Amino acid sequence: MQVMKTVNRILDSGKLKREDIWITSKCWNDSHERSQVMSACKRSLENLGLEYLDLYLVHWPMGYSNDPESGLKISDVDYLETWKGMEDVFRAGLAKSIGVSNFNIDQLERLHANCNIKPAVNQFEVHPYLSNCELVDYCKSQSVHVTAYTPIGKGGSSNLSKDPVLVQLSYKYNKTWAQIALRYNIQRGISVVPKTSNKDRLVENISIFDFELTGPEMDAIRDIDREQRMVTFDATKNHPFYPFEEPKD
Repeated sequence: MQVMKTVNRILDSGKLKREDIWITSKCWNDSHERSQVMSACKRSLENLGLEYLDLYLVHWPMGYSNDPESGLKISDVDYLETWKGMEDVFRAGLAKSIGVSNFNIDQLERLHANCNIKPAVNQFEVHPYLSNCELVDYCKSQSVHVTAYTPIGKGGSSNLSKDPVLVQLSYKYNKTWAQIALRYNIQRGISVVPKTSNKDRLVENISIFDFELTGPEMDAIRDIDREQRMVTFDATKNHPFYPFEEPKD
């Protein structure tokens, strides 16, 4: 509701038009049946007070339902069916573009082989400790734009803020370690969506376009990759469409 109020306040002020704002929403895991996708999208639009979304994503490849008594219950709905619903949303004009989130290469290949409209975006975890190079390169080869969530790590679950490479570069460019991490992905052609509700941090996050990392510096950041995933959704690990491999030793 807060998002809706903020968006409407901006639009009502006349300072920005609807086409000046990019709004993404996601189809959650309990709405994976084809008929449910359209309803879920319409609910999002109603909640936001909008006529269309710029991008609508399948949040995860695996579906489930929340049973009040037994809790999370795995659904056997195939994400290919979910994608048919996404195509319905696109054709209805409710979303200007459609995409996926947390899909691995095998899942994308299967989707590409069985869809009429290819996903425009794959949003997944990318940061200096999880550069995800193979998946990023595959997406680029298929003209699927990459958006990185958790681009500066997640709270206290990593030591990115103390990494010597990021700290050294932050001193060189008079930036924070987080700005270096964000710039790393930007120079890889990846959009970043760092989460913050702090105005000063928001300004900091967008102040990354007045410097450029060198090739060797980009390589140095890539070399600190630990394959350290911070968003694992462990409750769904037994789902047949769970997208992540077990971490390597």
